[in-house]
Amino acid sequence: MDTMLEEKLSDLTANIENYVTETNDGLSLYQEHHLDKTYVLTPRAYKVPVRIEAVARTDSSNIRLKYAKGQIIFNWERNHDSLRCGEPSKGGAYNNMNGSIPVDEWNHFVWEVEPDFMRVTVNGTERLFLEGKFSHVKGQAGIGSAFRSKVDVKSFRVAGEETDLPPEPLKPLMFEYDETHISVPEGSLETAIQWYELHLGLEPKPGFGPCLLHPSMKGTLMQFPNERGSLQLITVEEDQEHFRVIREQADHFCFPIKAKDISAAYTYAGENGIRTSRLFEERGETWFHLYDPYGNRLTVTQGKDSDAAPTGSGIYGCDTPIVVVSNLERSVEWYTKVLGLKKSGRLSGARHALMRGNYRHSGGNVNILQLIHGSDCSNSAASRPGVRQYFFVERQNLKKAYQKAQKWSTLISPLEDRSFHFYDPDGNRINIFS
Repeated sequence: MDTMLEEKLSDLTANIENYVTETNDGLSLYQEHHLDKTYVLTPRAYKVPVRIEAVARTDSSNIRLKYAKGQIIFNWERNHDSLRCGEPSKGGAYNNMNGSIPVDEWNHFVWEVEPDFMRVTVNGTERLFLEGKFSHVKGQAGIGSAFRSKVDVKSFRVAGEETDLPPEPLKPLMFEYDETHISVPEGSLETAIQWYELHLGLEPKPGFGPCLLHPSMKGTLMQFPNERGSLQLITVEEDQEHFRVIREQADHFCFPIKAKDISAAYTYAGENGIRTSRLFEERGETWFHLYDPYGNRLTVTQGKDSDAAPTGSGIYGCDTPIVVVSNLERSVEWYTKVLGLKKSGRLSGARHALMRGNYRHSGGNVNILQLIHGSDCSNSAASRPGVRQYFFVERQNLKKAYQKAQKWSTLISPLEDRSFHFYDPDGNRINIFS
């Protein structure tokens, strides 16, 4: 291996300069108000084999090592034990439970990438070993923080052969999909959590609140057992138009939850005083709408997981969100050009299209939503549904994202407090935050 050592921290390039400062120990990366990923990169790219070393510490979560298309995340914001890995060749996602590191202590990280494997160690202990085909990989190396973690970097070194920087990828501005957010009135969060636990089988994840879109926001992350999906229960003072909810109204956005036996789930709802629609049957599928105590609408569908727990309502997970549109071809083009999503070949057809995009919490390219043709799609942009899909935009791209949305939507909210919303051609609301 030809050796070139990056030892001057001042040579590293910050993606957002205002949040990277020099200290007596080296560099400090910190964003007090935003959730963006802040990082520094080497000015040059390196070929495999390559060895990346860093001495760094975090005050809380998220030390992120970067190389080419990959990253390694320690003290992930959702679970400090989970080591999140995006391998450097194609960014493929892996994880194990070796991700925890002590906070407020200096740790020595080593990431070695060889032609047929990669290894990660912390303080001399192996945390990850992954076989792969990495001989063609080249790219910059870096280190960063995220989700308001303060990361201090004492040293950062790269050993490898230098090469030209890879060309910037030509792609549309990417919106990263976040959780589905369900708004409940002020003062009702605890009773809402109990209702969703009792009737839908969701469990609050300790220590995980909502993304802080507004100073008054409170909430919690609710998860189905066995990693079968999640949603955010939130409450926020509705002093801004973006957060205002007219309950009992809804657009054509459906958040599907899956039942072990849909007939049994429908009966359970009736016996427990839960308001529902009638049972719908179309093209061999059965579903019904279910309303929580605050008028938020969820759509119950027949699940296919044979090992789901049959207790209670039998609801055990959630599916890819559904957006009903009047012109499928037009909507696929719109979501591709505006949000940067791509049509997935899986299960797409004349009346149905799965759209793929970047999921914010894993970095993986996954199915984000389903576009389904509906014959009756009156424009409902005046409604303020309490069940909302949110897309995240990096802070430095927020203004650019807003300008792009202005070109593609005739109705768009003001850009206030790092959030805005606009509408697709059928009046389905797209919510953006940074």
